[in-house]
Order: sequence, then structure tokens, then C-alpha cells
Amino acid sequence: MSKLRGVILVVVVVALGVWLWGVFFPNPERIIRARLREIAERASFPANQSPFAALSDVQRLCALVSPDVTIQVNAPAAGHRSIEGREDLRHATMFWRSNVNGAKVEFPDIAVTVAPDKQSAEVLLTVKARVPTEPDSIYEEMKVAFRKLDGNWLVTHAETVRMLR
Repeated sequence: MSKLRGVILVVVVVALGVWLWGVFFPNPERIIRARLREIAERASFPANQSPFAALSDVQRLCALVSPDVTIQVNAPAAGHRSIEGREDLRHATMFWRSNVNGAKVEFPDIAVTVAPDKQSAEVLLTVKARVPTEPDSIYEEMKVAFRKLDGNWLVTHAETVRMLR
């Protein structure tokens, strides 16, 4: 019986060690997926959101991208738009929010490829957006580049990808 207790104790200690390792040294892919969930949350907003809440969400969204981020969007729903830097992103996002009365953004399909040096990553994802003025959800494929800057994984570049239909 004491051998069984010893084995159980070893298994518990090993499991606790693995869990603590994951908490203190998280996998880059897990961090990037968490960043993408946060981006989707900040890009989503309810109808008639207060200006203060909108500004707060936009500020938090902008904190998830590098200061020199570049975004190239070429989509039927949005037209062609180039965004260069956080300030441009902040203005474009506030303009979009003022013209759309609520939106729900999701990334239902995400594929993360972390570079061997674990300092950058490329993500292919599907953007699903629902706005009240459109009868159907809007879908776009995007390629997003992340880089680890000052210990944080930030978006450095994003662009729509034209897929063969």
C-alpha cells in the first residue's frame, strides 16, 4: 500500500510540475491564440456602446499591435484600405465603430506557425464578422504576422488573402 501512495505522490508532483511549467513558460502558440481571442473581443462591440467603452476597447486593441503595424485589407465588404501604425489603426477603428451599430468578430479557423527561433510567427485565419446591416456573416481569410517585442507577442502585419473559390 505504501508503494501505491509513493507512485500516486510522484504522479501528482510531476503533474503539478508540468502545470506550473505551462503557467510560467507558456507555449508561444497558446499565447498567440490568446492574443487573437482578445483581438476578437476588442473588435466586437454591442449596439449603442458608450463612447468611453468604445475608446477603452480601441486603446486595448491598439496595445496588441506593434507601433509600426501595417494592415492591408482588400475585401468586398470593406474595400481596399491600408493602415500604417497604431494611430492610423486607432482612427480607422473609431471611424468604423461610429458607422456600424454593433459587431461580433470571431476567428473560427486559426493555424499558427511559430518560427524556429520562437521570436516570430505567421497565422492564417478566417475572420467571421456579423454586423446588423448585413443579413449574413462576412468571412475573410487573413495572414497575420506576430513578433515577440519586449516580451510581448504583437501583430506586426496583417493582410487579406484571396482564396480560390
